[in-house]
Formats: sequence, C-alpha cells, structure tokens
Amino acid sequence: MGGVISIPLGSLFLFGTDLPGLSINLINIIPMVLLLAIGVYFLIKLAVQAQKRKPTTGTEGMIGLTGKVTADLQPEGFVMVRGEIWKAKSADGKPILRGTPVTVVGVSGLTLIVDEGERKLT
Repeated sequence: MGGVISIPLGSLFLFGTDLPGLSINLINIIPMVLLLAIGVYFLIKLAVQAQKRKPTTGTEGMIGLTGKVTADLQPEGFVMVRGEIWKAKSADGKPILRGTPVTVVGVSGLTLIVDEGERKLT
C-alpha cells in the first residue's frame, strides 16, 4: 500500500517544476498507479489464499487421509496411504483386518493412528 501511495506522490514531486517540458502529465501517472494497485491487490489475495489452504505435507497433511490395511492391525500393523506403506496403530486398540479402509486420525512419530472406515474429517 505504501508503494501505491508513494508512486503518484513521488511522480508529482519529482517533476513538479515551473520549467516548460519538465513536468509529467497525470494521464501518464494514473494508469501506472492503477496497474500497480491491481497487481498489489492480486498478490495480497494470493497470499491470503495460500495461508487458508489445508496443509498437504507433514503431520498436518496426513490427518484425514484414507487408506487400506495391508497387514492386520492388532492393534499395530501396516497401512497403505497415498501409495506408501506406513506403520499404523488402531486408535481404539481394536484389531482391524487386512483390506479394511481406514482414516488417519493422528500421527505419532512415524506411526499413523487410524480409525476404521472412510470418512471426511473436519
């Protein structure tokens, strides 16, 4: 915002002389300031959208993903999530059989905490 304000003020002060031919017309300043303001607006909008987006990596990015049990969880075993095999533990301690769909509800180190069934976490 400081740039949007300082560009027109600086343009007016820089060429604000009484000498003929050493001035700049407002018709040249206004489009430049408008383009700068539009550019700043879209950059701020993109930054806000990036901050609101759900994480896709790390521990936070794993929660809510679904997968399938590849080795029975009794209560620990292995699951396939995003095409990768992970060590997993049943959230409630109950056994989950091979081939059962699961949802990641937490992460403890490199072990996924999973719950039986596919569901959307909010």
